[in-house]
Amino acid sequence: MRAAAWYAPPRLFMTVSGADFIMPFGWRHFSELLRALQAYQLQPSLLPRGYHGYDVMFSPPGVAGEKGFIGLEALRVFMNRDTFEDLVSQLVIAGTQPGPLAGALDELRCIYGDL
Repeated sequence: MRAAAWYAPPRLFMTVSGADFIMPFGWRHFSELLRALQAYQLQPSLLPRGYHGYDVMFSPPGVAGEKGFIGLEALRVFMNRDTFEDLVSQLVIAGTQPGPLAGALDELRCIYGDL
């Protein structure tokens, strides 16, 4: 066996749960969502109707309905304005300011891309 065969690369899972479900999503979904939400928080006018990417989408409250939503593949999570804005703010801050999540994300970007 090769020495590299013993190495298991680190993985990140984002788990979305509700009253009757739990769905895990991996790096591809998390990094696309974080990029889109960072752009939205930095300049909401750049994404006035939201974002529709390969695996992730979102629509701010008031665009497609009273509630906003974040979509991951076939799952849609609907939120009121305050919840939506809090989620965006907290996720972007945790992913960009020094701390455990930001450090882990920097290391994962080096392994999986998304630099």
